[in-house]
Amino acid sequence: PKVLCVVLRTLKADKIITLSQINLLISTFKYKLKGTGLNPFGLEITNSNLSEGKLKGTASQKWCLLIHLPLILRNINITPENQAWQLMIKCREIGEILMSDSIPKSKIQYLACLIDEHHQLFRLLSPVGMTPKFHYLIHYPRIISSFGPPIRYWTMRFEAKHQYFKDLARKLKNFKNLPHTLATRCQTLQAVSLSSSFFQLSEMHCGPGETIPVSAFDQSVCDGIKEISGLGYFEEENAFSASWVQLNGIKYEMGSLLITSIVQEDIPLFSKTEWIVNIRNKWYIGGKDVIPKSFDEKTWSYECSVTEHISFQELSTMFCRSPVLVYHLDETVYALMVTLPSRT
Repeated sequence: PKVLCVVLRTLKADKIITLSQINLLISTFKYKLKGTGLNPFGLEITNSNLSEGKLKGTASQKWCLLIHLPLILRNINITPENQAWQLMIKCREIGEILMSDSIPKSKIQYLACLIDEHHQLFRLLSPVGMTPKFHYLIHYPRIISSFGPPIRYWTMRFEAKHQYFKDLARKLKNFKNLPHTLATRCQTLQAVSLSSSFFQLSEMHCGPGETIPVSAFDQSVCDGIKEISGLGYFEEENAFSASWVQLNGIKYEMGSLLITSIVQEDIPLFSKTEWIVNIRNKWYIGGKDVIPKSFDEKTWSYECSVTEHISFQELSTMFCRSPVLVYHLDETVYALMVTLPSRT
């Protein structure tokens, strides 16, 4: 929040954009948050927010704003050398690395340099705005090299658990021996969860759909399924075509963008989901390939083109489950990475 406030305050002071323009662009942007767990961003930024360096809202909402702000302000006349913009992009890149499921060793030293450059820029733009959290960030590369990605041991899971008790206390509206009430309700919920399929290693759910013969699909779709499944001639079989499928808490829907492979170490190739089918009790997700043409540092996203080539992935052995957001803006397809792509 402090970085975002410094960035927006600097852009406003330089008369690049006004506060009303900022709020209008944020409120009218059509967020596509399938599979990310992010909440739609919906709060108004005021002059007091910018001066105090504080934003009201949840951590998820602030993370959502940081991810989308470069894309939201894409048409604002900001030069690449603008220090406020560089500060936001560096913060965005740091967040992308820290929130990833897996972090390559080669990224650790790069992260340390990135944090150092980020802090120097922040001190230049806001000399008195640094808090202890900025210092803690310096130790992240060392901690990652010892314990792995921070998302594996971050405190957000404890905050989520604590949120259950806060919501329950508000709904009960009875504060007589509240600890006993909350402990009893929590124990009952845990008993129900333990006696159900909550702790199964693979939890699968699917949405509404229809059973159709495989021969009803185009030949290119059948060829794509054959290639990934290794199955023989099965056009006479039936397939269940669903609108969405969820595996281990991750939901895959029509229109979502998935990573199919990575070339040259860090350039992802995408596929836009158009088919979710179950054949012989195996789920397959397929769609048209989306090829990145270039990486736009200003929007921190890939500018892509959609091809006619069709590819499929088996759900249980997908190449990557990192969430990707796709936006069609100004006749351009933008693929917005939330975290680093990681092989599952």
